[in-house]
Amino acid sequence: MITMDRYIDTVLGNIYAPADKRAHFEAWLRLQVNHLRKKGFANNEIMQALGEPDVLAVEMMKDDVTTRLRFAGFFRRFPALVVDILLLTAVTALPFAFAVNVIDGGNPPPPLVFVAVTTIFAILAFYPTFFILMEGTRGRTPGKRLLGLRVVRTNGDPITMKDAFLRTIVLISPLLPFDLITGLVSKRRQRLADLIADTVVVREVRVKTRRS
Repeated sequence: MITMDRYIDTVLGNIYAPADKRAHFEAWLRLQVNHLRKKGFANNEIMQALGEPDVLAVEMMKDDVTTRLRFAGFFRRFPALVVDILLLTAVTALPFAFAVNVIDGGNPPPPLVFVAVTTIFAILAFYPTFFILMEGTRGRTPGKRLLGLRVVRTNGDPITMKDAFLRTIVLISPLLPFDLITGLVSKRRQRLADLIADTVVVREVRVKTRRS
């Protein structure tokens, strides 16, 4: 029985393209494989659905599937971040309000002050854990899910907890300004955190198989 890695290697062996473009072909193919796995396909069913390696390679080159591997830029990732921060703030607000009420003896601070302090508290206390757990286990946060984004390794494989940790730790370090600048100018819209963790944020793609 041929393994999935052998299948992917065989497909790529039939693709004639420069090294950087071959890397994009591999990332696209692995994204399809991982997407089908999440839908419950076994490896042999995935290979059957995608087709013979040489035929699939020809179709991939003909359609230039690398154009479907869309990297997510700042203006798509930032709204996802805002959604996540708002979610963290909302989840934190109730217990934080209770704690403030107990400490201040029933005299809560002005609404704007309360919202600002709650948001800062949520980011400092829960932001790292939230992002590491969500991206390390699911590849995306609720905000990224809403915007149709996913974090993957540059070869298309799911990211690990270690990758998620490296991505998140940069955001709460003095490297944050460089992180944001890198995300604006890099070819694949990779932030400094992505470059360090060898990850990239892509827009979800619809998988087209021979069963479709």
